[in-house]
Amino acid sequence: MANIAEGYGLKSNSEFANFLHIARGPAHEVQSHLRTAFGLGYIAKEEFESINNLLAEVSRLPLGLAKNLRRTKRNGLRNFRNSDNLCEFLKR
Repeated sequence: MANIAEGYGLKSNSEFANFLHIARGPAHEVQSHLRTAFGLGYIAKEEFESINNLLAEVSRLPLGLAKNLRRTKRNGLRNFRNSDNLCEFLKR
């Protein structure tokens, strides 16, 4: 989350997109801890699968935004900041 916040404050879409890629690392780290917890029997299979699926989705979301930012003009991020709908911004 901190990487996303730091990247958001930068001047260009390309710089922000790079920070979005970096932000995937912590999600993968949590997945590793989750696998360890499951392997040691701390959580049930259903909990593991549910949380693991959420983590997979969360780690993909920054990539979608990064891809969109790289396609837009330099001020495309400014357009997103003024938009209430992230989904509509990502469809552009």
